[in-house]
Amino acid sequence: MKNTLLLLLLCIGSIRELTAQTREKCCDNATCRAKAVSYAQTISALTKTLGQYQPQDSANERLLAQLKQKSPQGYQDFIRVSRQTATFINDTLNGTCFADALPDDEANNVFQWLVYMNRQDIAHPDFPSSEFCGGLEKRFELGQGAANILSNQVAYLGTLRGYLSYTFAGAGQCGGRFRVMAGPSVFLRGNTFYTTLSTRLAVRVTDISVKKIPVGVGNLNAYTEYNTSFVHFNQVALGAEVQLGPFGLNLSVNNELKSARMGFAVGIVLFHQPFKKRS
Repeated sequence: MKNTLLLLLLCIGSIRELTAQTREKCCDNATCRAKAVSYAQTISALTKTLGQYQPQDSANERLLAQLKQKSPQGYQDFIRVSRQTATFINDTLNGTCFADALPDDEANNVFQWLVYMNRQDIAHPDFPSSEFCGGLEKRFELGQGAANILSNQVAYLGTLRGYLSYTFAGAGQCGGRFRVMAGPSVFLRGNTFYTTLSTRLAVRVTDISVKKIPVGVGNLNAYTEYNTSFVHFNQVALGAEVQLGPFGLNLSVNNELKSARMGFAVGIVLFHQPFKKRS
């Protein structure tokens, strides 16, 4: 067992030495990042002057009418900047670059006004996803469950996995749909250990966002996986996962091919991080 764990840790350690070669994102580009900060500062100042967004359209129309009466130029600036900002966010796919530049106490108000002001031109405002960012990432995952659950010989099932992950997305962009992962793993079924190769294909189903704020805090993905020791242990599984930043929780149903044993596993993602820190 000690040798197996040592092998796994060495494999994970070697993964850490790799670097992801991705093209520059908006937040990594000084000019683009400065523009994001400028938009954030300008729109937050304007919405602060305008006032708090209200759930009723009639109340928001009154606020806009008041701004137009008091400051015609401020009103025109707000119309122009709100549309330019929404276009900038969608065009650059800059992840959380714009959101990070917003003052904490104004972020909610800014995004609600942005949605309100752009919904006439955009039926469903499509803010860029900050999930499934393209490139290489590393993951470490623990799991436990049960094997052979459809018989009277139920056995404990434990897993320890290290993954090298690659998400298919535009260079330096987020919002990808597919992710492939592969890496060494250790399975404990009953009293028997298996050192295996674990592979997984995940599909992003949807982003998880805070209510009324179009900023992703995580994602829901579905996946299929294949685990093999190439001799005695061959298993397929289907599962779903909630990922919140570098952490996650998943549930899968599995089947061992040779014995047709059915089982399940609950996994905890201890970290899922890019090799190159994103801005």
